Amino acid sequence: MTKRLQTTAAMGCLKMLLTIFNFIFWCSGVAILAIGIWGRITMEKYNELSTDDFSNVPYILIGTGSFIIIVGIIGCCATFKSISWLLRLYGFLLFIVLIAELAAGISGLVYRKPLQDGFYAGLTDAINEYDQPNHSKDSEAVNDLQSSLECCGVDDPSTWENTYYFNTSNQYPESCCSLEDTDQCVLSGTNLTIYEDGCYNKVAKFLDKNMVVIGACAMGVAFFQVFGIILSCCLAKVINSNKYEMV
Repeated sequence: MTKRLQTTAAMGCLKMLLTIFNFIFWCSGVAILAIGIWGRITMEKYNELSTDDFSNVPYILIGTGSFIIIVGIIGCCATFKSISWLLRLYGFLLFIVLIAELAAGISGLVYRKPLQDGFYAGLTDAINEYDQPNHSKDSEAVNDLQSSLECCGVDDPSTWENTYYFNTSNQYPESCCSLEDTDQCVLSGTNLTIYEDGCYNKVAKFLDKNMVVIGACAMGVAFFQVFGIILSCCLAKVINSNKYEMV
């Protein structure tokens, strides 16, 4: 009887710990899903200006976040209903997510520089082809980028000086204007009222900061899941032991 009480107490403790883990794990899935949706909305203009296509990244995050939410629900059901086989399945799914997050974290750190290089080449091409026929979409993306990031050109505004647009209009595009009232902008000659920073440096800093954070968080969450895998396996074992003791 004493052994059975000990088993019951151990089961209760494991259930409580696994419930806490499930909640944190489920919240991480919601966060990844939100980041994926945010990336789909905000990163589109960066993808349009890059020679490397990374448009699938937000969808991967959305899929991963959704999968984690579903796995978290399975974990909650398995924990509260004390179903040993479902707990083992939950542990296996946690292992799959762990591998995926480790791969994502390492990829984010490794491919950060190629993403920056692709954006640099793509932005340079888009500026050189700005306002030319059949390049209206890229021109809109350049305008949107410069206005939203408050930047002008690739490295600096001088990027525009050897472009088709500058040679035909003898001025910088309106999206380079640093004044709220664009009618007051000076886009040619002296006393220019344009942004002084280049767009590439701002995007590169953004990628450096966020890719490192996202990569580190992904690997941190992955290692945290080892705790969940151990808990789910231990609880499944205790549940089976309790069934044998009852018999």
